[in-house]
Amino acid sequence: MIPKIIIVHSSEIVRKGLETILKSSFAGEIVTLSSLDLAATKTGEYEKVVIFYESKYYPEIKKLKVQVAQLIAIAENPGAKPENEYESFITLDSTEPEILKWVKDTGIPESRDEGKEGDELTTREREVLQLVARGFSNKMIADKLFISTHTVISHRKNITDKIGIKSISGLTVYAILNRLIDTAEINPEDLI
Repeated sequence: MIPKIIIVHSSEIVRKGLETILKSSFAGEIVTLSSLDLAATKTGEYEKVVIFYESKYYPEIKKLKVQVAQLIAIAENPGAKPENEYESFITLDSTEPEILKWVKDTGIPESRDEGKEGDELTTREREVLQLVARGFSNKMIADKLFISTHTVISHRKNITDKIGIKSISGLTVYAILNRLIDTAEINPEDLI
């Protein structure tokens, strides 16, 4: 019997971000859904089930006739405190340890393959990712790091291969969630 984590959210960035955090820490199957699909919530063959869900699905989630170890609402606004009806919740500005705590409390085993060779970003890839997330173009990154544009493109390809995210917005969320950049240092005017 294996554990299952289900993430139900309309935003692909939120789904991918949560999946990345959870995949690196926990063993088991992770299913991401853009809307509540009752067929995907079947839990018969799973030992423990954790469901992260967009708070708008709360009425439907409460009607599910499935055995779950933890239901965790995802509040729409960072810093929001949802109504008391939610058993557990995170917000869009929850930290990785806060997110992982809810799953750890259920007893789902931690991943055995943490730190797999080839999956971790190199120091240079982290530098490139930080600059991509801050809105720098390939040419600007090359100039700033004293490398060729071709090398920047190679690093970006390696980054997307390793973390499975291709869009700049997705890479930015990944960098924020993994504390590679501090949002306080970003000037929104620079991104326009």
